[in-house]
This record gives sequence, C-alpha cells and structure tokens, in this order.
Amino acid sequence: RANLELRLSIQTHVPPLPHAVEQCLYRVTQEATANVAHHANARTLTVELTFDGDIVLKVGDDGMGFDPRQAEATGHFGLTGMRERAALVGGVLDVSSEPETGTLVQMTIKDYTK
Repeated sequence: RANLELRLSIQTHVPPLPHAVEQCLYRVTQEATANVAHHANARTLTVELTFDGDIVLKVGDDGMGFDPRQAEATGHFGLTGMRERAALVGGVLDVSSEPETGTLVQMTIKDYTK
C-alpha cells in the first residue's frame, strides 16, 4: 500500500522466545513500519532481526526523516509506546533520524537469555 521496496533480513536460526518478547518484536515492527508507510515518503523499508547474545531489531527507511525529540514533545505517542514496550521485556529503543536522512528505529535486548 505504500509502494515500498522491502529489504528483509532475519537470522536463519531464531531461538525460541517467550510470548512477551515475540509480541514486543511484532508490535514494535508493526508500529515502526506503519510510521514509514504513513509519514516517511520513503522508497525503501529495511527490517533486520538478529540474535547473537543480544536480540536486535532494526527498522529503517530512506525517507524524509524527522526530529524525534520534537515528535515526542508534540504528543505523538507511537515512539513512547514503542519505548515502553521495549522496556517491559528488558529492551531499549533508540531512534536515529534527521530531516532528509531517513530514520532508523532500533530495539535491543542485551544479553538475552530465555
């Protein structure tokens, strides 16, 4: 619906994860990709999921970017909700973006053990 090229990279071996972690990964990906489709005016959406002691989810785009501090200050709750979801499973959410440079949303759960 957003006419995006998807670049998807999911590690071949995915360890079993608790339902809460799976749900968090799904919902953060869902919100981040919806933001790209609705706001970024991007051509490419990249989703990457890796497990190497840490669980790292990256959702990026080549769109118009934004100032994350300004978005949260103006009452847009998508980023806040993603941060809260990440924290509930011991993760941290970082957003890197600037106008005209695209956006990268990264959720990391350090030293993940079942």
